[in-house]
Amino acid sequence: MIARQNRYEKSRCRPAIVDYEQILSVFLPIGILLAHGWESCFLNISLTLSFLNIDIEELFSEVNKPPFICLSFTGRDVMACAQAGSGKTAAFLLPVMSALMPSGNLSTPADTCCPRCLIIAPTRAEAFEISNEARKFAFGTALHIACCYGGTCVMEQRQTLSRGATILVATLGRLKHFISEGYISLREIKYLILDEADRMLGKSFEDSMNYVFKHESLSAREDRQTLMFSAIFPEKLQQLASQQLKKDFLMIAGGEIGAANKCITQVPEIIECTSIADKKERFLELLNFDMKRYEVAKEADVFKKKTLVFVTRKVFADTLGVILSEFGIPSVTIHGDRYQNQREETIREFKQGKTPVMIATAVAERGLDIKGVDHVINYDLPTNGQDYVHRIGRTGRVGNPGRATSLYLSDQNRGLAQSLVEILTEAEQVV
Repeated sequence: MIARQNRYEKSRCRPAIVDYEQILSVFLPIGILLAHGWESCFLNISLTLSFLNIDIEELFSEVNKPPFICLSFTGRDVMACAQAGSGKTAAFLLPVMSALMPSGNLSTPADTCCPRCLIIAPTRAEAFEISNEARKFAFGTALHIACCYGGTCVMEQRQTLSRGATILVATLGRLKHFISEGYISLREIKYLILDEADRMLGKSFEDSMNYVFKHESLSAREDRQTLMFSAIFPEKLQQLASQQLKKDFLMIAGGEIGAANKCITQVPEIIECTSIADKKERFLELLNFDMKRYEVAKEADVFKKKTLVFVTRKVFADTLGVILSEFGIPSVTIHGDRYQNQREETIREFKQGKTPVMIATAVAERGLDIKGVDHVINYDLPTNGQDYVHRIGRTGRVGNPGRATSLYLSDQNRGLAQSLVEILTEAEQVV
């Protein structure tokens, strides 16, 4: 991962653009030389990682070694952009956990929860995923992990918060509610982390983010470290982000900003569809459906692999699920009309391989870290290149190969054509 300069000229100050090799040689986490190995950099959680059979060298392989790991120990704010699936979640969780544990100041039970680290995610699914990862890394330690998001019982979450939280993962709606009711205070925040920061700083979350940044209880900017992570950082959002960071913040890009993951193999041969009916047939063929026999062979790959299908409309997600069921292909659906417990059960079934196909709307575009997704199919393409990058980032994660296929209908997707060409070219794929 080589950090690259981009056209960032208009903000109030110029960030430091850090080269990967410079990071390895200059920024030494907690005073321990990197030559001693990655595991020695995280002595406080190394036993947990070993117990969970997590290989440190594999986690931080040459392909995916997150440069943000070292930066989190410098005390400087960070704006970090890296390809979807490159390990950003571990990149901010591991160093923060390792830094918090020696202090012994880990939050205690109280009527008002005072977390030391606040991680804000744009969707419930992402908050759920991040908190699950945090619990895995914190297993066997004194760190307390809590998660609060909408669509679940408020009373249960209040009880969880009252037991104390070292690291709190939250969505903005529920976070604002608990802050306004006095159940959460931000005065002890040492680390403020925005995941999918491009979306968190967008117009849809502008008022809520201002509420957090300007809240009277939030620790002073000089007393906390603010880290912003995303696969995409448009220039306008870089300027907005810089307003919430210290003047000497660091900006890092792991590869091209906003580029697709090079581990993903695109399949342009099947993109062009002549009609809606042709689109449906090509989709079924991707799932090994024999259009002549009108059946799927029992030994077909679709039953052995995980396939994530994206559609635009919630109603069509359910309709497509019924169609696949009629053709003998088991599937589950996830969209905005599902209750939170239904969404979690759907994701759990898909993760465990009980159901080989998951049909999703935009709720699954970002943040979902499902191990071993072999194939992402854009039945309906998104309206912009940024969402396309996030969608295909659900496969080919952490250095594993993946396949992404998009069904292109010129009447509907002509406006996206140029963006697709640029993204595929940057990812070194055949166009």
